[in-house]
Amino acid sequence: MWDFEHGDAAKDFEISYTLPSACAAALAANEADIGIIPAITYAEIPGLVILPNVAIAAKDHVRSILLISRKPLEEIHTVAADTSSRTSVAFEE
Repeated sequence: MWDFEHGDAAKDFEISYTLPSACAAALAANEADIGIIPAITYAEIPGLVILPNVAIAAKDHVRSILLISRKPLEEIHTVAADTSSRTSVAFEE
């Protein structure tokens, strides 16, 4: 977003900052032209195209998900998750 905030890239765009899940909802509702979305959402919204040479990346571990429990893993039967996260909580039933 640096180019949009400090360069000339933003002059042709209206930019709004929100959660990636809300960006995905705006794309699905045709309320946005581009958005930073959860990876899982790419498979859920027909007609999306990945923009080339654009990414959010890290050179090292990011710890975006940290699972913490007072119980041993084998005793865990439920997990509470942030409802704004789509990729991190994606599962198959």
